[in-house]
Amino acid sequence: MLNRKPFGAPSICAAFALVAMAVSCQCGDEDIRRTLPPGARVDVFRQADRPVIDVLWVIDNSPTMSDVQDNLAGNLISFFRYLDEGDVDYQIGVTTTDVRRHGGQLVGSPRILTPDTPDVMRAFRGNVHVGTDGSAKEEGLAAAELLFQGGSFLRPDVTCGESEECVDWQCVARDETVPPAKRSCHASYVFIVWVSDQDDRSFGEIDYYWRVFSQVQGIGNENKIILAAIVGPDEEIEPGSPFRGCVTEHGSAEAGGRYIELVEMTGGVWGSICDESFEGTLQEMGATAVGLERKFQLSEVPDLDTLEVNVYYPCEARAEEFGLCDYTEDQCDAADPRDRGVLCIPPQGGPNGWIYEEESGSLFFQGASVPGLRARIEVIYMAESDPLEW
Repeated sequence: MLNRKPFGAPSICAAFALVAMAVSCQCGDEDIRRTLPPGARVDVFRQADRPVIDVLWVIDNSPTMSDVQDNLAGNLISFFRYLDEGDVDYQIGVTTTDVRRHGGQLVGSPRILTPDTPDVMRAFRGNVHVGTDGSAKEEGLAAAELLFQGGSFLRPDVTCGESEECVDWQCVARDETVPPAKRSCHASYVFIVWVSDQDDRSFGEIDYYWRVFSQVQGIGNENKIILAAIVGPDEEIEPGSPFRGCVTEHGSAEAGGRYIELVEMTGGVWGSICDESFEGTLQEMGATAVGLERKFQLSEVPDLDTLEVNVYYPCEARAEEFGLCDYTEDQCDAADPRDRGVLCIPPQGGPNGWIYEEESGSLFFQGASVPGLRARIEVIYMAESDPLEW
């Protein structure tokens, strides 16, 4: 079960009524232009470019977590593929909810995983197996706070002097014989994931931890923090039961109410720890971690019979970077440079296709259909209020 609270609405790069809108396509050697009817609307959205992201996993290492850690390790590829296929500059670290043993420390080997780590997927799987001999007092929020207080994991804003350049978030002397390099390194995005079958027992109110985590990259970078969790859902196990959470054949999980409240403050995503497989949850988290949007609010209420969705990728993009496509077409030789790219027609409906959400007036990409990094999403339609026919 996935749960996500919208956090604002993606910006609309272009939304306008067209008297005659031309969309170019290639057919052999001819440049054919398709003219849309008067009043047609085109909303354009863009996915993020190559992000810089630091990912912290805080995993419960109490005696009841063995099966959960196996489930997590077995499905990490669903999370990791977005980092790998999107050519993301990432760091991944793991700590535990046992602050007495691991407070302020990363665990595993190597402690920090990067795109240069040999066999990084195998190392990632090994690191999430944090053991089950930890404290039964799970303090996940405090564990993350202690780690960031050390200051050795995150990559902050760095601005260097006139004779220096920023290399890997360090100021080094600049070679005067080569063109000027960048003098600053921008702060990374921070993605924190908690995995626990018990609610957080850290001292302090949720508002306190929200302030702590929203400022880990400094004032002005509050939008660079994203939170997520795999915990027990905050719901009755059965009507009238005083126990909230969930039960599986392997055991039970207490509702992770504190984690859920904090995650929803950032518009993050959380999933149930009682799910048979974490594949869907981790897929959603992977897309969220690299900054991919799934939900795009349209500028008008569309006539659903006229709704058309096209996704364009840069000509240099690899096929692995694409979301799921029913059809692709190379338009990199289009006469107008603005039309150049690889067209992807995403599937509509089903677990891996786009749908229109009437309540929010938004297009939502489900499962593997989420457009990849650097994608341009173009939505063409007639407004419901427009009397003209498509």
